[in-house]
Amino acid sequence: MKQIKEQPEEFAVEREDAVLFGRKRGAGPGLLLIHGVACDSDYFEEAAKLLAKKFTVITYDRRGCSRSRVSEAALKNTAGGNPFALQIQAEDAAAVIRAAGQQKVFVTGSSAGGVVASRLAALYPELVSGLFLHEPAFRGAEAVAAGMDTLVKKLREARDTGRMIRALWAFIESMGGVDERAESKSLQKQARDLENLKVFVQYEMESFFEADLNLLREISVPLWIGAGEGSREGLFHRTAAEIAGKLKLPLIFVPGYHNFPSDLPREFAVTVSGVYDMTVGFDREQDEMKL
Repeated sequence: MKQIKEQPEEFAVEREDAVLFGRKRGAGPGLLLIHGVACDSDYFEEAAKLLAKKFTVITYDRRGCSRSRVSEAALKNTAGGNPFALQIQAEDAAAVIRAAGQQKVFVTGSSAGGVVASRLAALYPELVSGLFLHEPAFRGAEAVAAGMDTLVKKLREARDTGRMIRALWAFIESMGGVDERAESKSLQKQARDLENLKVFVQYEMESFFEADLNLLREISVPLWIGAGEGSREGLFHRTAAEIAGKLKLPLIFVPGYHNFPSDLPREFAVTVSGVYDMTVGFDREQDEMKL
């Protein structure tokens, strides 16, 4: 029986303008998990422990979140562009994969993490074997785009008036509900997540929410889209449904709501493992067709 280390291996990735905090645990095929907004890599902690029985699981705090720091010089000098731009975040993810000693990984991105994962796959297909995006925070079209514009307006107003609690509530409303089965967070964790939300509304919001579905057309690896059964009225569930429809992909319904990976870690681990197995099966089928 495969022995799994209880404690993950922590590592740092030095970028030109930032230092990223990462963790690696388990053994087997590489699996990278990318978190979204108002959280950090601990969002996947319980699920990662379970997934480590099958995968080499890699998680990291996206730049500016919790233990991943961006230099003061980069924050002050934006003449060269936004240091939190989507392109740079995709380059971060590629650097994390290499630092973890992986040549190719299966990538799962949640919410805004799904947008990063998509850009990563488009820029570095040689590093990505497949993608599973759970309610990715793309702009969408028509009604979905209008809903995104409304959310952005609320977040800007909250940012400009220094009311981060109001920004948090705007996000929660957009998710289409919360799961009562989720474990409650400590006050320390809530405070940390609120600081991470500040990073998003101050530096990332425009870059992320302007990403449209055309980015997904650049992806050449197997792509799977998931959405919560409970969040059907949520903005990001509707985005996922729109992506699946436009790209003619099956929409995978999963238990719970937008925060499925954190709320229901066991169910999330089972889902990711199953989607990975479908990807491996898809690749084998393609290889057999070539033969």
